Amino acid sequence: MFSFKFFASVFIIIFLIFIGTFLREPLFIISSLPLFCYFILSLIFSPSIPLEINVKRENDESLIQEGNSFSVKISIENRDENPCLIFINDLLHEKLSLSEGSNIMLYELKGKEKLSMNYIVTPLDIGSFEVGPLNVQLMDYSGNYFKEYFFDEKIKIKVYPFYEFFEKLNVKSKHLRFWLGENLSRKTGVGLEFFGISELLPNEYTRRINWKATAKTNKLMKNVYHAELGGDSLLIVDLREVNNVNMDGLSLVSYIKRASIFLSYNLLKERHRLGLLILGDFIYKIPLGFGKKQFDKMLLVILESKTGSQVDIRILNEYVKIVFPVTTRIFIVTPAIDLDVLYSIAELYLRGYQIITIIPSPLPNFKADYLYERILKMERESIASLLRRYSMVVEWDLRKPLNLEIKKIAKVWNKYLR
Repeated sequence: MFSFKFFASVFIIIFLIFIGTFLREPLFIISSLPLFCYFILSLIFSPSIPLEINVKRENDESLIQEGNSFSVKISIENRDENPCLIFINDLLHEKLSLSEGSNIMLYELKGKEKLSMNYIVTPLDIGSFEVGPLNVQLMDYSGNYFKEYFFDEKIKIKVYPFYEFFEKLNVKSKHLRFWLGENLSRKTGVGLEFFGISELLPNEYTRRINWKATAKTNKLMKNVYHAELGGDSLLIVDLREVNNVNMDGLSLVSYIKRASIFLSYNLLKERHRLGLLILGDFIYKIPLGFGKKQFDKMLLVILESKTGSQVDIRILNEYVKIVFPVTTRIFIVTPAIDLDVLYSIAELYLRGYQIITIIPSPLPNFKADYLYERILKMERESIASLLRRYSMVVEWDLRKPLNLEIKKIAKVWNKYLR
């Protein structure tokens, strides 16, 4: 394929000859001769463009932590004998920043030569970001011919936030199940919290014998402890398009994902059985499960999930009651921007579910200098006050750690549950 340089050279030569002929000035015609000679010689002696070029990535999908960098490697191989110039443009997501090297390069590729292109990117946010596709242009040395290739090879970089197991969240559950966990039950069983003393029954373990009580009663007495049990929990992530809001450089969707990952990690660490329900571009459900494998599945799904407007949150009541029993404790992460969230939570509460609502909000950072900011803040406070009738509400000031905000509210909430 002829390049822009080829057509520009032809146009300039014809233009100079035409002007010289029209004005009867031989100087214009003579000035076109060097350009004409260069043009003819480049067409004759410039080698043809290679026909076999192999461009491939050496990276696979990667999962990295926020703040770390990722090295992108591309191998280029010329399988032909003819040399050429190769121009490579590797498209990057807007949330990926170049920290070393460049994703746009021009190389001289000789016959049967292999080259490697390396550069380093640093993610600016959490989520799933694509690198690619590859736009490749081959040019001869004169620049008159070129071939363009489009390699639809992409890699995904999944960036997760820094998460850590702090102290227990201490949000008591109304309903506990019969597997081991870290929530104190009123029943006796396996645990560390002392309950009382009772007589040792046949075929029971003797390691918890209370020898002082045995000496007083002349019977084998044992220490009895509160059972530490786990329960069923469901994490609902509200990623509807209405929540895709940026305020002062803060992305609410990013903080919704951060809160969801933090909650899933800590709840599974406390040995609860946890499920996931994402309301975004579609409804995605992960059944109840335990352990690290369950967290890995949730982490990847949350990072890859996108906002969407096809899901109506008002169907939440009908969907949850079919899939999850009423003994399931529900955590909802939502900015609570519209009243549809309030109606859905109220319906779930009336069906008997225990609900904890996490509201990530940048509004505490606002000084409310303008009228619209004051109105927005009043609307949010009104929705939050209505939500407190039906659920435990944690208004997360984004400047503070989420676990501290939950524990502060949980102290009051646990007294209410008693």
